[in-house]
Amino acid sequence: MLTVSRSFMIVAITVVGCTLTSQSAFAGEMNAAQKAARDNALRSGSAITKLAYVTSNSHTSTTYQKGVDYGDTFELTFRYDYKDSDGDPQYFVLTYKFLKNGTYTGFSKGPHSSFWPPFNVIEISGAVIEEALKK
Repeated sequence: MLTVSRSFMIVAITVVGCTLTSQSAFAGEMNAAQKAARDNALRSGSAITKLAYVTSNSHTSTTYQKGVDYGDTFELTFRYDYKDSDGDPQYFVLTYKFLKNGTYTGFSKGPHSSFWPPFNVIEISGAVIEEALKK
């Protein structure tokens, strides 16, 4: 079961900035935290696609693209393929950010084939609710 709150989406959609001194693609095997994070993202593909594009017709695949190890943190990038409400193939890319122990810290959006960026409906809905509550 996937539960998402407004505060989670604000944190998750915020791009986390940091200074990096060195980076390297995973050389050889991933460690246990990296494997667990990868496996969780692969298992959650359908739910993530539905959150990213609420009008998507079907999730077709999740593909691990790359991982980068920064020492104290790491990133994993995935491509999500789906069919839109017209049945046309679409995709989007997300890069997840983690502490070295596997604690999730955020994500950033990458390329996407749709005119609308991923999570657009959630972002707009949150802004509308926020404005309504201010009145």
